[in-house]
Amino acid sequence: MTGSAEPLSLLERWQSAWPQALAVWSQFTRLSDPNLCQSSVTAAKEGLTSSFAMIRLSDQSVVVDLEGIERLKLEDCSRGSGPRNRPPCISSGQRQ
Repeated sequence: MTGSAEPLSLLERWQSAWPQALAVWSQFTRLSDPNLCQSSVTAAKEGLTSSFAMIRLSDQSVVVDLEGIERLKLEDCSRGSGPRNRPPCISSGQRQ
């Protein structure tokens, strides 16, 4: 064995980033673990059609379209967002 670990999948990276992202939104936000859909078809069945992610207000569910994330090249933007904690790929509203 060479000692190099296999890179995490997009699904695994976004799952591991969820606690930090939730903390950025608010300690009082009552959202369950996100539904990380691996295809846009699955995301559409969850009601996500015009974006790559949503919070469904009827049940406070988060739905993320991982295929859409890849299509938009946002794979590395799973960690925190907002004015004080922008993802590393966002700078002044533009992708680096």
